[in-house]
Amino acid sequence: MERPKPRNAPDGACFDPRAYSRNMLKMIEYVRAQLGDKIELLHDIHERLHPIDAVQFAKDVEQYKLYFLEDALASEDIGWFRLIRH
Repeated sequence: MERPKPRNAPDGACFDPRAYSRNMLKMIEYVRAQLGDKIELLHDIHERLHPIDAVQFAKDVEQYKLYFLEDALASEDIGWFRLIRH
């Protein structure tokens, strides 16, 4: 089944930040359930998400006790970092 794309999107893959967040949260939940708390987990977002989505992802993933969350925001989004820390 082909995913719907935004209007006027170019041909090829289309990144869906909400689907990415849902899928990564499911994956992290699964890995944590399989491996328990004895192993440290990390996730690198690679600055893929818009700042507001990155903040929400950081809040949602907090329950899985990641060792760290890398590159949640680009350096130019410095004003958003304080929201992730809280």
